Amino acid sequence: MYETRFSWIKDLINTDAKAHGVYLALLYLRFNWYYSDFESAPSIESYTYSAFESFVRGVLAQRLLGRGRYEAFEAAKTFFNKLFAQHVPEALKARSKSALLEQIEGEFLETFTKAYIKYLRVDEILREFRERMALFYVKFIHGKCTYRQRQLSARGGEL
Repeated sequence: MYETRFSWIKDLINTDAKAHGVYLALLYLRFNWYYSDFESAPSIESYTYSAFESFVRGVLAQRLLGRGRYEAFEAAKTFFNKLFAQHVPEALKARSKSALLEQIEGEFLETFTKAYIKYLRVDEILREFRERMALFYVKFIHGKCTYRQRQLSARGGEL
């Protein structure tokens, strides 16, 4: 079912850099706008879109260089725009948007995980948090962490 429904995503994740950018966009939409309903798709001129763009640029600047950063950023923007274009009205309402993003994440989790781990800079995680972060990622990958744990980790809270 999802294979044809989400076929537009496959070209966006055909490299690790692009997959990383798309996953950042997905996580941003999923956790930062969890309770947000939209009347229409956010336009490029809106504050909502500029906040998204600023977040993605900031994270990618820390993790990627050169062409990889450019590809990741373009893939993230394309994902954002196509999500709202391809899945209206589903992407506009908080509850259905969350379910949609969860389906996309589940469909491409292996690709997203591989890309995320490739660009995760373990050496920059404080030593005392590495064990907890590793445990969280194992739980997350196997679908055993609660929504609350995911929400807290996305916002930098306790795991």
